[in-house]
Amino acid sequence: MKNHDTVRQQLSCDVAIIGGGFSGVTLSIQLIRLCQSALSIVVVDRSSRPGRGLAYSTLCDDHLLNVRVKGMSALAGQLDHFNDWINASYNAKVAPDTFVPRGLYGEYLEHTLRSTLESNPRCRLTYLTGNAVSLSCEDNGFGVLLETGTRLRSAVVVLAMGNARPCDPLHGKNIAKHLYADYAWDEHALDSIPADGEVLLLGTGLTAVDQVLGLKAQGFRGTVTMLSRRGQLPGVHCSSSAWAVEWGKALPTTVSSATREVRKQICVASQSDVDWRSVIDSLRPWTSAIWKKWSLQEKQRFLRHVRPYWEASRHRLPPATNQMILESITAGALRVLAGRVIEVMPEETKVDVTILLRGGHEKARLSADRIINCTGSGTSDRVQEPFIEKLIETGLASYDPLRIGIATDDHGRVIAPSGESSADLYALGPLRKATLWETTAVPEIREQALKLAERITSQLSENSMRQASPLV
Repeated sequence: MKNHDTVRQQLSCDVAIIGGGFSGVTLSIQLIRLCQSALSIVVVDRSSRPGRGLAYSTLCDDHLLNVRVKGMSALAGQLDHFNDWINASYNAKVAPDTFVPRGLYGEYLEHTLRSTLESNPRCRLTYLTGNAVSLSCEDNGFGVLLETGTRLRSAVVVLAMGNARPCDPLHGKNIAKHLYADYAWDEHALDSIPADGEVLLLGTGLTAVDQVLGLKAQGFRGTVTMLSRRGQLPGVHCSSSAWAVEWGKALPTTVSSATREVRKQICVASQSDVDWRSVIDSLRPWTSAIWKKWSLQEKQRFLRHVRPYWEASRHRLPPATNQMILESITAGALRVLAGRVIEVMPEETKVDVTILLRGGHEKARLSADRIINCTGSGTSDRVQEPFIEKLIETGLASYDPLRIGIATDDHGRVIAPSGESSADLYALGPLRKATLWETTAVPEIREQALKLAERITSQLSENSMRQASPLV
């Protein structure tokens, strides 16, 4: 695998993948495994190390995967792959139900990519560090321009860029950067915070939990306030028997009917000593089918009223992480509030914040050394990547009606404003949220990656044979 820093050059390839996190690396692995002839792949990513992305680039050992080892194989059909790799690489027996550090998973992805590439010398993979800024149609393919001036020509392009940045809840408040980090994963978000200071986290989900753990790891001894509209922390994983229910027999067609059925199943399951989490997990394979069945109005209703509760139940904390959060709350180092910011008054070294608490007219006030936006992944076209915005402007892609991703068909092909699907431009992972909803986690993306790799390799093979055939 060739790794290039961003320098001006001209490159050509069969497949260009924009994004080198889990989605891009898993697709690369499957393309290499499936190809039967020479294949060239170029991956473009901000990080210099494949497979890291935001999730797996963390250096904090307290940042654990929120899925057990047994559910984190990168390869569809080989569910023990990650667990086997850990045991072989570290010469230690790791139980399948263990929650391991996320940084370790990044190592696993990079190792799997490299070893797969070494086993197939017919494939060439080039890894470019940098940002793609534009995409243009060319004869028999696309042209990709990087911010450094590097130009890349490719027959097929896959957008695997992960989650969009979150909306900024304090947009327009003109708060200095040393007081407000509008993006939790900015490399300087936790810098220079007084060890005994006060931090306000906007959000109470997994991103906010990560920041609490990050602060703790760097020796922070002050107080943290987590704030969201509902003040709801993520659920916690626990061991429970699987719950068998045939959701496919009659998929709920409305949000209210789905909510009623889930509550009913939880009640029935509890009578058999089966935990509610098993009911949520039983629904997961059917989530995309239910989502597709709903009308636009029902999807909007879900996003407006049910989404926070679903995500708190669906995306859960490892028990060890939850214990650390509970201990911080008990010690008075962490408090969780339901409400919204109604006023901010920046000073030189602090920012005074007024919060209107949920359910009444009561207010809470605090003086923060740092506010950090932890509101999670973006779901609006307002915060999309400039590269995606450029695709929209040039008519190569369109936002979905919900504005939570881009429009794609059932194969992942990007849909233009005309309604036509591109034959050679695909999306993979979170960008397909509007079509599939359940498209942000490892089990779903690894299946997508395999199906897309099968489609692309077949497509390239057909094109090659067509070009080789003599004209009649």
